[in-house]
Amino acid sequence: MTTVAAAQTAQTPHPVPTPQAAPTGRMEQTGEIAQPGQPVQATQPVQPARPNTATVTPPESTPSTPASSPSDWHVTVSPYLWAASLRGHADIAGRRADFHMPFSTIFEDLDFSFMGNIEASNGRYGFYIDNVYTSLGQRQHVDGLSTHTRLRANWLTGGAFVRAYEQQLGGSTLAGTPRIFAIEPTMGLRWTSLRGSIDTPLGDVSSRVNWTDPFIGVRVETDLTDRWNLSAEADIGGFGMGSEFSANGQVYLGYRLKLFGHDTMLRLGYRALYQDYREHTDYGRAKWSNTMQGPVAGISIRF
Repeated sequence: MTTVAAAQTAQTPHPVPTPQAAPTGRMEQTGEIAQPGQPVQATQPVQPARPNTATVTPPESTPSTPASSPSDWHVTVSPYLWAASLRGHADIAGRRADFHMPFSTIFEDLDFSFMGNIEASNGRYGFYIDNVYTSLGQRQHVDGLSTHTRLRANWLTGGAFVRAYEQQLGGSTLAGTPRIFAIEPTMGLRWTSLRGSIDTPLGDVSSRVNWTDPFIGVRVETDLTDRWNLSAEADIGGFGMGSEFSANGQVYLGYRLKLFGHDTMLRLGYRALYQDYREHTDYGRAKWSNTMQGPVAGISIRF
């Protein structure tokens, strides 16, 4: 009997203890938190969180388009009013007529005037045409005689410029372009046409002269803020090929704004033009030595 019992005992396997899960404080899928030292019932193993491999496509953003490209050409139209005083003299058919029309009385002597500028530029190179036409009349005394002097003058200027130096100042203007400081050498031609007449009790005399002056100069501009701009321009010419000498200078303070969707600048400044021209004609010596100077107000619209 002992042998049989021993044999049965040897054939009966010992129960295998169920492995206990290690105590843990992590959240199982059952939502219960295991307490330390408490066995955790076997449940479905918790799978580690898989990283979200789905590709998240960010919303498409519209690329920012610069307001202008260096290769884009723009046309700027600038009508203006030059309230210039006139001081100098003209020799017409041997008679000398002195002009002195201050700004305070210029409109009393002004018959008609037109002034405007058109410029085309791509930011690097540019061309412009500027025209000033005015008709003036004044009563005065010449050699003791009461006279009526008339002057019709036309200045037509065509020039070209290149941006030789540019420095960005940080930020952008209202037009979306970078704020800059720029220097632009200029060159061109200025055509002047003068027609003067003097009506006296002894008769009427008139003369007409015109000439063309080459000139060289420079333009400078800087953006003070996103709206305010300061610009200046100066040139000299003549060199004996047209007039003996001519000089032109102007400075403007500009303010940017939008007008009917176009980049616009209001301008206020001062301009002066000096010319010394001499010529001998069949009627005698013709001479024009004059300085026109005064405030300028205008508007520039870019298309």
